[in-house]
Amino acid sequence: MYKKASVVQASPGNSIKITLGWVAILLLASLGSSASAQQSTYTYDPPGDLTSVTQAMTSVPTFTVQPSSQIISQNGTVYFSFVPAGPGQLSYQWLSNGVPIPGATGDVLAVTNVVVPTNLVNNGSFETPFIGESNLTYLTYSAGQIMGGWTVTSNSVDLIDTYWQAADGVQSADLNGGSAGGAIYQDVATVPGQQYYLSFSLAGNPGGATTIMTNQVWWNGSLLDTVTFNTTGHSVTAMGWTNLEYLVTATAATTRVQFASVTSGYYGPAVDDVMLEAVPPAPADYSVIVTNAYGLSLIHI
Repeated sequence: MYKKASVVQASPGNSIKITLGWVAILLLASLGSSASAQQSTYTYDPPGDLTSVTQAMTSVPTFTVQPSSQIISQNGTVYFSFVPAGPGQLSYQWLSNGVPIPGATGDVLAVTNVVVPTNLVNNGSFETPFIGESNLTYLTYSAGQIMGGWTVTSNSVDLIDTYWQAADGVQSADLNGGSAGGAIYQDVATVPGQQYYLSFSLAGNPGGATTIMTNQVWWNGSLLDTVTFNTTGHSVTAMGWTNLEYLVTATAATTRVQFASVTSGYYGPAVDDVMLEAVPPAPADYSVIVTNAYGLSLIHI
């Protein structure tokens, strides 16, 4: 009998999903392929002749409650449990990647130090500084100025508040604050050799005659991608935000994430919800053996 059970780390996002994976029930060879079998008792007379055969049903452990899926949104401990059934005394042994876990001999497994990936980008949704309290729909930042953790490197960009609908939160950025494309960057602490998911939302300022907005994505000084957004059919209340995601690898302790507009005019590409999350390591393969006098069952989680 097979069912599915696995531990999956999500990408990207601030949650981990623990999903039901496969459950395989294994029996001792003498019991065949069913969870119950007959046990025969043979009686012989003194000369050695068979006088009677008594048969009784026996059963290996089964599971009345199996491990359930879980979604966690913060670091901590995940617990897996089940409810076994079967005659006689039951014993348990949990394993990690096929190796017995010392002391893990109960019907509950506590997986400690589960880490939810966090966004390493500061102010990825451009929520600071908050300009709405000044009754502004947008605010222009010029080259050399700091915009809530982002540095403007060329021309100018606009921090947008209520002028249009943001992809996340309230504010976003228009990379064309003036008549030419602007650029912003942020230096992020990274681990050399570590892979990351870099993602962001892309749209375009729908207020001008130019409909094709072109944006460059840079990773540690190298051009990662050039993407376009067509504003045709979109408006300030229906921006049509598109989510883009890349798998990148850090080569230094600090990595620069940069976005640059190569669109002319006052209406440029819009970016929002920038995220950089470390790719989590592959989870361990946890399993448990449940044993009684008649056989055993094995669950993989």
